Amino acid sequence: MNQRSPHGYWQNKKNVINDAKKYDKRTEWKTKSAAAHVSARKNGWMNECRKIIKSQRKVAVGFWQIKKNVIEDARRYKTRSEWRDKSCGAYQAAMKMGWLVPCCRHMILVKGKWQIKKNVVEDAKKYKMRSEWNNNSSAAYRSAREKGWLEICCKHMVLQRGQWQIKMNVINDSKRYETRHEWIKNSNPAYLSASRNGWLDECYATKGALISRVTL
Repeated sequence: MNQRSPHGYWQNKKNVINDAKKYDKRTEWKTKSAAAHVSARKNGWMNECRKIIKSQRKVAVGFWQIKKNVIEDARRYKTRSEWRDKSCGAYQAAMKMGWLVPCCRHMILVKGKWQIKKNVVEDAKKYKMRSEWNNNSSAAYRSAREKGWLEICCKHMVLQRGQWQIKMNVINDSKRYETRHEWIKNSNPAYLSASRNGWLDECYATKGALISRVTL
């Protein structure tokens, strides 16, 4: 990454922060991404990067697989964006396991650009695949996923062939939702694949996938 990065790339705080999220050890970050590490130190971003790397280390040891730990971490922040940026490991775990609602109920709702459905739908039209949208406009994609707008935003997109033909992908996807209705609404292709392939019972039984058969 460092060798290919254009001039000034590591003078952008967001780029440095995103790079730090790839590591769970500061020594590894310093060795493998020296330019980003040096920029963080020179620009006064090191403390924030250290917190992010510490959070990623907890991911590695399974700390964020415990709901109580994630909820307690969320209480330290006032908004979702602040929590996501400063403790990405905990936030990602909450999103994956379907814990965002209990974690964020105390937080202030910030009405930003991607909180408006029209803006998100318009942004999605720029891309042909979900992965392309997520990679290039992650904030808009994340808002669509959290608010249940993915299907309407992505209806023009090309499906990633075979994604939902893999059983583990479907089971992992089911973990992100608390009810079957929510799963159907936000990730209908995955649900249909589970139904067609006879995987629904395993999706319901998976720890963390709190999907009731009767919540339609």
